[in-house]
Amino acid sequence: MSAAFDQVTIIREAARFRPQVTACPADDPPFQVDAVAMEDDTYTVLSADPEFRMSTESREAVIAETRNSRPHKLGEVIVKQGRPCWMLAIVHDLAKEPSWTVKSVRKALRNVFLTAENEKFRAIAIPPLGTKHGTLKHERYVELFNEALSRSSRRFPEKIWFVVPEDFSAQAVKLLHP
Repeated sequence: MSAAFDQVTIIREAARFRPQVTACPADDPPFQVDAVAMEDDTYTVLSADPEFRMSTESREAVIAETRNSRPHKLGEVIVKQGRPCWMLAIVHDLAKEPSWTVKSVRKALRNVFLTAENEKFRAIAIPPLGTKHGTLKHERYVELFNEALSRSSRRFPEKIWFVVPEDFSAQAVKLLHP
């Protein structure tokens, strides 16, 4: 009888888990992070390194690679290893206007939290997806963020740095749920 009770208790405790959310600007990190989420597009053009580098591959190999490339799915999160890791949240399809949708941002947020759980990231940074390269309203993004956070009942991340851009609405920040 006590084993069944303990299992129910553990499930309820896990469902109550909520990470600490700290909102502050990019130039004032509240803690070190294991990963940083950033908005990207289906071909990861937005996150491409703008620095010019000479390719060591043949021109034919580069052309073949380009022809064979396939777009990532909207809402998908791609992890790029590093310190910190990058979580490329695919919210844009540059072939469409607008390039983002509420659905793609909602799905990407859900997958950022799933990725943090799967990779056991204790602390992540996440700027407002869909607002840098898109026109998603700040208040609407915070609603989507709060929704994704409330649906996440996982152990990781323990801390979330909500990266507040300079132009971000102070009213939107007030809507964040801890």
